[in-house]
Amino acid sequence: MLQLLCYDNLRNKTGLVVPAAMNEIFARHVLATTKQEPGQNLVEFLQKLRALAKDCDFKQVTAEQNKKDFIRDAFICGLSSNHIRQRLLENNTLDLVTAFEKARSLEMAEKQSQTYHLPPTSVPCGGATSCPQTDSMEHSGESNIPVTAAVSAKCFFCGFQRHPRFKCPAKEET
Repeated sequence: MLQLLCYDNLRNKTGLVVPAAMNEIFARHVLATTKQEPGQNLVEFLQKLRALAKDCDFKQVTAEQNKKDFIRDAFICGLSSNHIRQRLLENNTLDLVTAFEKARSLEMAEKQSQTYHLPPTSVPCGGATSCPQTDSMEHSGESNIPVTAAVSAKCFFCGFQRHPRFKCPAKEET
């Protein structure tokens, strides 16, 4: 019952919609960022902090584990991407290594997703003298080539700026 009252108070005072089962990372953030309210005496403020601490799932741990947890919390709090922070907070518990790996994976996915907005570029086919995708591109005007290729890369065959294989000056060279 006390836990529900704390959630109601938190929801009413901060305007946040707080789930009934708050995750450990967010609970620690709320505890760390809670400020004494105007007119609130020290005893009330300390009681509020103790009530919020119950959701933090504090355990007896080593100094090293405590350090990792604190770094994890600071890492998540300091992220510039709200999307990545939101995705990490979907986990009720999360260690530092897992948080970093998920954040790195999400960051890479965001960067790769942004390349879909770049103008399409063509990629050489490798050692083949003609490329069915490139030849069909010439006739149909469409490209089946992934857009993740680097825009400023050089042609594998001639060394000039990247271009379709059929336009390469070295296309007939072996």
